[in-house]
Amino acid sequence: MRGRGPLVVLLTGALVGGGCYAATGAWPRLTPGVAVVAGVAAGAPAPVAVPVQSRSLICPDVSGAPGRTSTRLAVTGPAAAGGGTVLAAPTGRPAGPALLRLVGAQALARTDVAVPAGAVAVTAAGPVASTVAAVTVSRTAGGPGQGLAEARCGSPARDYWFVGGATGPGEAALLRLVNPDAVPATADVALLSPAGPVDVRAGRGIAVAPRGTLTIPLDTLAPNSPLLATHVRVRAGRLAAALLDRRRLAATPLGVDYVPTGAGPSRRLLVGGVPAGTGARALSVAVPGPDPATVRVEVLTDHGSYVPAGAESMSVRAGSVAGLDLTRALRGAPAGVRLTSDVPIVAGVVAFASGADGAGDLAWVGAGPPLPGAVVVPDVRRSTVISSSLSLTAPQAAATVRLDPVLPAVERGAAGRSVTVTVPAGRSLTVGLDGLRTGSGALGVRVTPLPGSGPVYGTRELLETSARGVLVSLLGLLADPGTVPATAVLDDPAVGSAAAGTYSSS
Repeated sequence: MRGRGPLVVLLTGALVGGGCYAATGAWPRLTPGVAVVAGVAAGAPAPVAVPVQSRSLICPDVSGAPGRTSTRLAVTGPAAAGGGTVLAAPTGRPAGPALLRLVGAQALARTDVAVPAGAVAVTAAGPVASTVAAVTVSRTAGGPGQGLAEARCGSPARDYWFVGGATGPGEAALLRLVNPDAVPATADVALLSPAGPVDVRAGRGIAVAPRGTLTIPLDTLAPNSPLLATHVRVRAGRLAAALLDRRRLAATPLGVDYVPTGAGPSRRLLVGGVPAGTGARALSVAVPGPDPATVRVEVLTDHGSYVPAGAESMSVRAGSVAGLDLTRALRGAPAGVRLTSDVPIVAGVVAFASGADGAGDLAWVGAGPPLPGAVVVPDVRRSTVISSSLSLTAPQAAATVRLDPVLPAVERGAAGRSVTVTVPAGRSLTVGLDGLRTGSGALGVRVTPLPGSGPVYGTRELLETSARGVLVSLLGLLADPGTVPATAVLDDPAVGSAAAGTYSSS
């Protein structure tokens, strides 16, 4: 093959999200005469998206007990022509017995964890990795910690924003950092309060041991703060982060839930999928930068979109967080909250539910992106005391989505039906999920925006009403990317042996 130039291998970002997942088999084998070049050259083939073939999701806390608290881990991966394997095991004991196993064509698996397990890694291999999703829901059935606390299991990241939580009397905010790897990790934790940035020297250079979990009570860094915004920046290694918000008044439970990871600072944000309900609704907005913010507030309900009287805008000092009561503005309707600011901000909304005895629960909604494509919710429940629903927001054009049930393949005779839903432009609505299957067995749901649909945001709500009070949790409709860019290969005779380094044409 004399006179033929070497092949040029263009690296187009086959590792995404800090190396959390990779497209196995996408890398070409280097041979003599092959040059590795960073960047994209003129005339190079366009990158091709290939399905993710391996993925590890971290669940921050999968702990159960025989007493008041029980935790369910739910995993689904419905893509899967060709199947694959999904395993769940404690991060501290990766070689230990699996808590959950999903193999081949099985689409949905759930397990109730009966013993403390701590953080758990859900590892998927094969085609199923492109669509695997996992959540944990902890239920405490009595006492001051009563409530539902739900966390999405996600890929480790390098930057997290949490807008929510408090450290006043009866309030606890617990930051959990999980290191899934066999090497140490280091992070900085910065906090904003209504009084301004919190001087947290103790939050700098926090070390998390290999395969370890570190829980930081935020009242040790920012005591007596009625509102918080927390920024976690990973300096070395990989970490998964989660923030638990727990509140009570004396012995009366007021709620517990995880604060979702929110979008990073931006001048335009949308908090979509705020559920319907008569409990209080409150917006929190934080300004990370050096300049104050003037924030315009617009709500999008099932009645239409409007600027709420008395809550048209808010002013937030630089480096601080402020709250705005939206209870009267939303009037119990499902909603999205659109924010426009003159400087970058971060934001979230808390929804409260309460029973006749004053005991209640809370759930958080974070600002985030619209559905990137099909999104799977692994845990949908229906019984005489608990219901599941979606809250969807279409801020621009009308959005049309298809809801497909995801059923366990091992359940003989299970039947479900798909439903198509249209959300009018500039509105929000609630969609019940009880009709997606017959009977009351296990169920997941795949939410797919259809061609021509406008952007759509949403959450799935679990709502339980019983003699013990009202319990509620929310899960944002988010997903890790199911594809990564493949390596592009270009046969370029103009590239000589110098570009190939130690490789040369023969």
